[in-house]
Amino acid sequence: MFKTLGFTEEDAKEKFGFLMGAFQYGAPPHGGIAFGFDRLCMIFCGEKSIREVIAFPKTANAISLMDDNPSLVSDEQLKELHLRIR
Repeated sequence: MFKTLGFTEEDAKEKFGFLMGAFQYGAPPHGGIAFGFDRLCMIFCGEKSIREVIAFPKTANAISLMDDNPSLVSDEQLKELHLRIR
């Protein structure tokens, strides 16, 4: 898929290595459809914050330790999306 989208193998590993590694063990059984299970768990557990039950929590600075996001983007990506950083 990445080859079809124009990614080199190095780019794909750099940007999606965490996902490619996970899919070596197969696709998730739910097929990627999220139905709010984490919110249901929060309610059933009597928690006031979803952070107590969420599978992939972010740090206080909104950084995801599982996939190293947010990350830097290239000038080419910004140009493609017609974005400018001031």
